Amino acid sequence: MTKPSPQTAEDELLATIEHSRQLAFDLKRTIDSVKMGIVVLDADLNTEIINRSFYELWKMKPEQVALGSPFRSLLDFDRRDGLEDVRDDIRLPRFRAASGWFPTTT
Repeated sequence: MTKPSPQTAEDELLATIEHSRQLAFDLKRTIDSVKMGIVVLDADLNTEIINRSFYELWKMKPEQVALGSPFRSLLDFDRRDGLEDVRDDIRLPRFRAASGWFPTTT
């Protein structure tokens, strides 16, 4: 078996990156078309995807809580604007227990 040339390997890598970008775009477009608010979080509870319906339901703009923000910032926005009357000290632990997510500490 012959080893791929550096140019071929680089071309494959670029094609893979472009394919990944297209898949991410398709996923975002699909999630944005759903009429239910959706937030996708990473293992550290930072937002990776927030769809349009979520922003509309929470009456917020993407600039107010951008992608990559901690989930906590959504709760803080909620508390400031009075969308839900739940004490801060019980919100996140309940979310973690309900979701089964216990973020790793590094």
